[in-house]
Amino acid sequence: MRCTGILFAALLVSACTGPGAKDLDGAQLVKALEQQVKLPQDASPLSDYTRYYKLTAEGVLVGVYIKGFDGGDRQAHLVSERELPLILDGGCNVIHVQYDPGANKVLRVFCNGIA
Repeated sequence: MRCTGILFAALLVSACTGPGAKDLDGAQLVKALEQQVKLPQDASPLSDYTRYYKLTAEGVLVGVYIKGFDGGDRQAHLVSERELPLILDGGCNVIHVQYDPGANKVLRVFCNGIA
C-alpha cells in the first residue's frame, strides 16, 4: 500500500527527537543506519537481504533483514508494525537491527536462532 508508506515516512520524520534527526525523512534514516551497520560474521552482504524497517514509539528504528526464502526484492522498505516480518528461525538468513536516530548509533545487530 503506497499510502501507508507515505504516511509512515511522515511519522518517521515527526517522531524523531534527537539532534538533527527531525530533519531526516525515512529514506535518510535508513541510509544512515545502513551506512554504519556491521552485520554478524556469518551473514551475507547487506545487498543480499530484503530489509524491512519501522520506527518504534520510543523513536528507535528497528529492522528485519531477510534473505533467501521470502522472494524479496533486496530493497529497503518502511513498513507498519503489522507488516514487519516475524520469523523465529533461519540463522543469519534473518537479521534484526536496532538504530537510535537521535544518537546516530546502531544499538543491536543479531541473527535469528536455528530450530
